[in-house]
Amino acid sequence: MQAMPERSTVVIYGLLAGEPLQADMKQLVFQQKNIDAFFITTWLDNKNMIQNLRLWSRVQKMVADGLTTEIRGKCPLQDAKQAVEAYQHQMTGGKMLLIPGG
Repeated sequence: MQAMPERSTVVIYGLLAGEPLQADMKQLVFQQKNIDAFFITTWLDNKNMIQNLRLWSRVQKMVADGLTTEIRGKCPLQDAKQAVEAYQHQMTGGKMLLIPGG
């Protein structure tokens, strides 16, 4: 959370680590940082059948067309703030990968 800018949000996808979340409450309150969660099963459950069919049709087309993600660069996790700032200046130039312990 220390690498997050003020008034930012981190989205946790699923529960891959199976570990309880540890967060600095001072950062949440005084720096207005937020934690959100996304679990695809719950998200899909909130869609109707037509929406799900349209979604899966789009996904299949994207995969068939060669779904890819452009990687602009990699940086150590401790440099995340600078990586986010660089990304914000050119959001269409590819993703910045954060490497833990790197």
